[in-house]
Amino acid sequence: MAQEYQDSQRTYSDAARTLAAYPSISPRTEVYTYENGSSALLLTLSGTLPVTFRGTIYRFPVKLWVPRSYPQEAPIAYVTPGRDMLVRPGQHVGVDGRVYHPYLRDWQRTWDRASIPQMLEYLQQVFAKEPPVISKAQQQQYHQRPIGQTPQPQTTPSASVPPQLPPKQRPGSFEPAEVPSISTPPPKPPKPAHPQQYPPNPQYQPQQQNQNLPTKKQPPPDLLSDPFDVALPNTTTSAPPAPAPPIPPNPEREHLLHALSTILVQQAHAKVSQNLSAIAPLQAQQSALRDAHQRLESEIRQIEHLASTLARNEAILRASLTTCDQLMQSAKTKAQPNVDEVLVAPTMVAQQLWGACAEEAGCSEAMYVLQRAVDRGRVEGVDFVKQMRGLGREAFGKMVVGKKCGRGLGLEVGGRVGG
Repeated sequence: MAQEYQDSQRTYSDAARTLAAYPSISPRTEVYTYENGSSALLLTLSGTLPVTFRGTIYRFPVKLWVPRSYPQEAPIAYVTPGRDMLVRPGQHVGVDGRVYHPYLRDWQRTWDRASIPQMLEYLQQVFAKEPPVISKAQQQQYHQRPIGQTPQPQTTPSASVPPQLPPKQRPGSFEPAEVPSISTPPPKPPKPAHPQQYPPNPQYQPQQQNQNLPTKKQPPPDLLSDPFDVALPNTTTSAPPAPAPPIPPNPEREHLLHALSTILVQQAHAKVSQNLSAIAPLQAQQSALRDAHQRLESEIRQIEHLASTLARNEAILRASLTTCDQLMQSAKTKAQPNVDEVLVAPTMVAQQLWGACAEEAGCSEAMYVLQRAVDRGRVEGVDFVKQMRGLGREAFGKMVVGKKCGRGLGLEVGGRVGG
């Protein structure tokens, strides 16, 4: 498995640091299928990520897929809810549970400094403001609640005892009822409908004394960390409904939209300038391609003309070969003519010259055969000498006659022209 990763040493180091920093995370190997349909066996780091949400530590299930080109390519992070939990989509978590964060988006530009432990620290900060999961029961309770209805405070037989405060809540402060974003933390009690009906209590006296004072301006709600549902005032009570406070603008959202629009405008201008600068080279390339196309068409026409000429020549050659084959077949069937009848000298001197040359060649051939016979022992030495002397004398005479005839015909004899 280590040989398949591009930088196995860096991958092992970051995985070991992650396991040391988060003992609840364990490694394993699983097959991951990309969006284009291809699959690969990758290293996964799955487990729970401890996050401090409103003073309580919760463990959110996460799963990291480490690609083979790590660290040049960012890891793939998912939120994997349990059996009784659902994914809570938000600004950094999709409906399918995939985690989107600027740290992952800018990973390729800072891959030499980015690492998995640092990414988990950013996810802890994000999940502390916006939990990524919610319980199924809480989700069903939110969908089944009628619109405009808020949970009523529970009344006890003793009207003199104030409602029990939630954990880690300071005396004298009340908050409206809200649905928790996850199933683990206990729900906070709703705000009483008539807080002035409770009898005086020492711990609530500061609140009753300050009722006539001007109310302190409440901070704007945090849209990132607050749950989806908002408690509305109860219209069934006799008290006049309080006007709903205006929703303050989210400065982070406005800043994000402004930065996003600025980046998009800059990218659009850069793309337009890039396209305009690329027009001139493309036009030159287009004209060059047109010229090349015309040249190729002319060459194609020349090649077609040459091909037609070669085809005609090939047809003529094939016809000539057929005629030659027919002549050769007909010549084989005919009887061979006599050489003396075919070769007829134009003059008597030429006829004498042909005869002398032929007889001289015959004497030379007879002398060669006689020499072979002597070598093999078929002719005696005395007969060989006698026959060789006669053949030599005859060959010499024929040679003299041939030279005389050659001089008479004006032929070259012995390097000189006769006559």
